[in-house]
Formats: sequence, structure tokens, C-alpha cells
Amino acid sequence: MDFVDPGLNAVNSGLNATDLGGTIVDLVGTYGSWATTAINMARGIGQFLMGAFKIAQNVLSMIFQAIGLAGIFAFIVSMVLMITKGAANFGVGFGDHLICAGKQFGQGWENQGYIMGILANCSWEKFSTFIDGSCTRYYIVDMVFGLIYGVFIELPLILLRAIFGIDLQVIVDIIYNLFILPLDSVFFAISGFHLVKWSDSVINHCYRCKGKYKFSDGKEVTLHKTFAEWAKLMNCSFEQIIEGFMRMFTTLVPSNKWWAWINGDHTSASDWDPKFFGVL
Repeated sequence: MDFVDPGLNAVNSGLNATDLGGTIVDLVGTYGSWATTAINMARGIGQFLMGAFKIAQNVLSMIFQAIGLAGIFAFIVSMVLMITKGAANFGVGFGDHLICAGKQFGQGWENQGYIMGILANCSWEKFSTFIDGSCTRYYIVDMVFGLIYGVFIELPLILLRAIFGIDLQVIVDIIYNLFILPLDSVFFAISGFHLVKWSDSVINHCYRCKGKYKFSDGKEVTLHKTFAEWAKLMNCSFEQIIEGFMRMFTTLVPSNKWWAWINGDHTSASDWDPKFFGVL
């Protein structure tokens, strides 16, 4: 039976090898299960972390979105407040300057009309006083003495100065002050009349124009000025008209003045800075 034993031994060896292979397979399967479990656990942990990150991302996104909306809201509110404040400042500056310029423009025309009325009335009054004779004698005396003075005194003085370069006007003035005026004073003390000049009442009645001026406190005074003096005042009223018009124009036209008023600068009606593009 010795030949049988080697065969049995071989079979037993094969069976043992088979059991070893099964054990190895079992071990591989076990390790594979462990690996699969570990992979699944890692995947689960990764999914958990991704979910947590997603939640954190959503939360942060909501926070930043809320902050962004709050910032936009604050910006809009600030802009509205700035625009409202700027509009209020602009309204004050624009309105006060336009009213002031309009008053100046209107006052210029009012003064112009008032002076023209004074000159018109004065012209008619002086014509009337010449016609009714109350000032005619004074005008005639002035013309006669003016003609005599011009022909016999002023004309020779001009010729001497032009031909010989001699100016004798100083001598004439000395004679007038030392002799004529004292003589006129003596004559006025005796007769009540002047020789070389008329009384203030005569001058106001025959040579000056009467006008009234009202102060800001309501007090009114009567002024007597010559025709030429009243006419000079028309230049002042004309300047008022021009300046008032230009100020209205520079107020209505958008310029650096508008930006200054929006910022709350130079809003007072008496403050005409900044200049209109540096000019007016």
C-alpha cells in the first residue's frame, strides 16, 4: 500500500492548499470590505464637510448680501439727504440772490423814472417862470453881465494867454475877491440885493430843480440841485439797472455759483462770490 500513500499525501496537500487559498480569499474579502467601509466613511465625511461648507457659504452669502443691501440702502439714504440738503441750500442761495438782483434792477428803473420826472417838471417850471416874469429879470441880467464879462474880460485873457503865454486870470480873481465881493456885501446890507450873485431863494426858484428824497426811516427831505447835477444822478440809476440785470442773468444761468450754493457757501443775498466764471 506504499504506492497509495504518496497519492493520498498529494491529495491532502492539494486540499490543504485549497483551504489556504480559501483563507487567503477570505482575508482579501475582509480587507476589501474594510477598505470599502473606509472609503465610504471618507466619502461620508467629505460629503458632510461639503454640506457644512455649503451651509457656511450660504450663511456667509446671506450675511454679505444683507451687508450689501444695507450699504446700498445707506448710500441711497445718504445721497437723498445730501441732495435734500443741497437742494435746500441751493433754494436759499438762488432765491435770495434772484430777489436781490430783481430789487436792484427795479430800483434802478424807479430812480431813473423819478429823476426824469424831476427834470421834466423842472424844465416846465423854468419855462413858466420865464414866461410869467418871476425869473425873467434875473435871466436877462445874467445874460447881459455874462456877455460883458465874456467880451471885455474873458476873451482878452484868452488871447493874451494864447499869443503871449501870459495868464492874467490870477489878477482877475484877486480883484474879484478883494473889491467886487466886499462891494457886493455892502450893497446887499444897504438894499437887500446882491450885485454879483443872487440870494439862495432866487437861485433855488430860478436856477435849480427841486426834488424830494425819502430815507429808509421814512423821513423825507427836499433837495435843490442844478439840472446838470440831477442829470448826473441818472448815471447812478443806469448803473443800477445794468448791474441788476447782469446779476439776474448770472443767477439764472448754471455756473460755479450754483455749486457754491449747493454746498451752502455764499448763500447770503449780499454775497456775490464766487464770480461768474471769474468775470462777474
